[in-house]
Amino acid sequence: MKPLPERTALLWDECRETVQELVTEKDAKKAERLWRDFVVRLDKAWERTKKHYALSPKWNGWQQRRLNLIRSDPLLIYLQMARDSENHNNEGVSDVAPGQFRMGLSNARVGDEFSAYVRFNSDGSVDVRPETPGEFVSVPPHVALRPAVTRGRTYPIPSTHAGRTIERQTPLHFAELAMAFYEPLLLEAAEFFAERPAP
Repeated sequence: MKPLPERTALLWDECRETVQELVTEKDAKKAERLWRDFVVRLDKAWERTKKHYALSPKWNGWQQRRLNLIRSDPLLIYLQMARDSENHNNEGVSDVAPGQFRMGLSNARVGDEFSAYVRFNSDGSVDVRPETPGEFVSVPPHVALRPAVTRGRTYPIPSTHAGRTIERQTPLHFAELAMAFYEPLLLEAAEFFAERPAP
């Protein structure tokens, strides 16, 4: 069996590059576009990989256990359905959530007051100088995941992958987990389907 065709290999490279861009992207709207691109590219890359290796008579034996894993894993199912939702429903599976901040008193009691000087800067940042001891939490605009809806069925945002709890339900973390699953699978397939020289 020949190695993956160049166009298929390029799709996997694009998936890796998109994850790297997600790591560094600070603009929430650009990050959402990268996330949506990743979901579509990942599915397309896996589908082309399956078609390539399906040409081998050894495919059915090799793929069964692996496809069962993909079809039973909440994260991998969600990513497939996210792609369907993205391509067919035009609904997408993410939104840009606006930034927010919270202020509060440490060890507050009913009737306690909190005051602070707050300045909103032109670059979108916020300066806060509490005038009383308290807590300030700032959350910048970010990409918020939504359930995938396709063919009238809703697939919730997954909380587990490979039998483990997903600690961060963010697009970046989902993309990293997906690549951590598929990359070893690709290497395994390349090795298994490699042409062996005759003895």
